[in-house]
Amino acid sequence: MKYTPKLPKEGINTPKENPLFTFLKLSFSFVLFIVVFYIITIFFINLSVKYLPDRYEAKIVNFIAKHNRVKYKQNKYLQSIADKMQKCTDIPYHVKIYTSESKKINAYALPSGKIVVTTGLLKKMDSENELAFVIGHELGHLKHRDNLKNMAQSLLFSLISSLMGEEYRKIFLSALSITRLKYSRTQELKADIFGVDVVECAYGGVNEADKFFENLKDKDSWGYLLSNHPNFSQRVKEIKKYISQNSYNTKNKIIPLKTIK
Repeated sequence: MKYTPKLPKEGINTPKENPLFTFLKLSFSFVLFIVVFYIITIFFINLSVKYLPDRYEAKIVNFIAKHNRVKYKQNKYLQSIADKMQKCTDIPYHVKIYTSESKKINAYALPSGKIVVTTGLLKKMDSENELAFVIGHELGHLKHRDNLKNMAQSLLFSLISSLMGEEYRKIFLSALSITRLKYSRTQELKADIFGVDVVECAYGGVNEADKFFENLKDKDSWGYLLSNHPNFSQRVKEIKKYISQNSYNTKNKIIPLKTIK
């Protein structure tokens, strides 16, 4: 019998599924994997940092401080406020506070156990009570070891992304940044509550604790959908709710803010 080869059916090598749908399905699966991976990773990092003995935290912070010197100005008045408030915490190292020449309204805590406040933020302050809450908020980040948690996350995720191809790296980092938004917002709200507690302890009341965010409420916008901070309106609401629940004193003396050079 003579064999007569046949041509393959037309379209045999063409996938039945729409290529765009296949791409979206694969992308969604990859993003879902990242989300699950992130949640599991954060759980174990937070657990490890949470149970890190105080003496080791102090050693880590002091080591970072020696190798990352802050090139900002120290101020005795601000340091006195920070020292007064730190007595209401059990942070196992001495927190130092600095000012930065910047028009931006900002304050942040560094992994080296330092707090930096911009001159732009200081100009927005009307009282020591108001500034004390901002410092208390940053002490909250140090107390909750948010700086160490974020540093561990950044190192791990940077290492993982460096092992990926360029295309997957972009998807990985984009999905990761969106996934981290809720986590970052939760950190901020917890630091707000800690700041309220510390102000109550150090000043015997929380008068004007929410004034800073109250003055910035008008700056809220849709941009906060992609921000790692909660909007100001939400923060004011949560702070007032917490103050009311704990029956904190809201009539304590308002202390004028000294001139800060």
